[in-house]
Amino acid sequence: VIDSLKCEVEKLKLHDNEHTKYVGLLFDEIKIKQDLVYDSSTGELVGFVDLDNISNSISQLEQNLLSTGDNHQAPMAKQVLVLMVRGATSTLKFPLAAFATDIATSGDIYNIVWEAIDIIHWATELKVLFVTSDGASWNRRFYKLHGNNKTHYVDNPYRNEKIYFISDVPNLLKTARNCLSNSYSHKRSRQMWNNGKVLSWMHIVRFYEEYVQANALSHAPKLTRAHIDLTSFSCMKVNLAAQVMSETVASCLEEYYNEEVEETVKLLRHVNRFFDILNTRSQKEAVMKRNSDLEFFTEGTDPRLEYLEKDFLGYLDEWSQNVANRPGEYTKTQRNAMKLSHQTLSGFHMTVRSTTACIRFLLQKGANFVKSEVFNQDPLEQLFGHCRWKQGANSNPTVHAVLHSVSHIRQIGSVAIAGRNGSCKRQSTEIIVDNTPLRKKKRR
Repeated sequence: VIDSLKCEVEKLKLHDNEHTKYVGLLFDEIKIKQDLVYDSSTGELVGFVDLDNISNSISQLEQNLLSTGDNHQAPMAKQVLVLMVRGATSTLKFPLAAFATDIATSGDIYNIVWEAIDIIHWATELKVLFVTSDGASWNRRFYKLHGNNKTHYVDNPYRNEKIYFISDVPNLLKTARNCLSNSYSHKRSRQMWNNGKVLSWMHIVRFYEEYVQANALSHAPKLTRAHIDLTSFSCMKVNLAAQVMSETVASCLEEYYNEEVEETVKLLRHVNRFFDILNTRSQKEAVMKRNSDLEFFTEGTDPRLEYLEKDFLGYLDEWSQNVANRPGEYTKTQRNAMKLSHQTLSGFHMTVRSTTACIRFLLQKGANFVKSEVFNQDPLEQLFGHCRWKQGANSNPTVHAVLHSVSHIRQIGSVAIAGRNGSCKRQSTEIIVDNTPLRKKKRR
């Protein structure tokens, strides 16, 4: 695997420029079917938990202490933890390793991630600039192992630089939408409030039922019943969250309901702009949509970075302060329910601070431009979509199937086609279609 990574680095000529040497490490878990499969090439049964050497030894010791008699049995894996190396200013997307896990603890992740960073540094001479994951509880504990709750980076032990921690931006978009959807609706676990006004999902439901459902020429044509009545599956779709937390919906609410929905509109606009700024993928997209927030970053003094650091984070801090100072006899739990979840808030703060620092750092190292979407884990989600799609739209493939797909992706590169029904959108640059007519055989 390391030799394959070296070949990929040489093919892309990543050592020719200073800024192309910097990469990110993405990691996430895919749920699998608990099953044992016989691997004919190695003669082994694949499907048991298999982590790095240190974690395997600790797990074995725990099992020996807890087991009684001859009833000891190796645990079967429920998930596969996959690590991917992604270029910060290059097209490198390389699946580095995959580990069969039951539930990966923060200690397991700590050992695996730092071993991967060590291999990348010494074997390829690339420099890890950032580490990206979703906001799962074990990932947050992994970050806290490096310092206090406010730490968004750690000193690189191999050079006088920093390694930044980033929470996946599309995942933050979904969690923010989920918090709003549970405010006075769905689970009713939140009663969001700010500046004397409520933030309610029912504002969006009311708009949909009164103006979208009853009017074919609505100003929000993308809004459908699937956006409103969320299920466990639709909650995972990024496009549904992006289309609800949008400037279009915010403008419609403001136009039809005025001050009543003022705070809901403010949240939609802030989250929408946050997602646009940190999801820049193509200059063509910025021109076609006439949205300057989708343009590449070319200067460290870009006003969008200042907006994220001051206006966006300032809005979240002010909201938390308003909730803390709200008069009335409210418990701590009730006050926490008046704002976004603490996991989402900490993810926003960590991601903004780390991403803005990474963008400025890469521009200082000579990059002509930086695409902010390189800091999210879309390539990893596309790899998972490929694993499921390759098995015939199987939502829970086996360990053997995932490992085989990861190996296949390494061989054919990042041009592998992701499944159509994945949680993230296909990249338009992945598929090249040539419409040149084939040569016809001449008639005699």
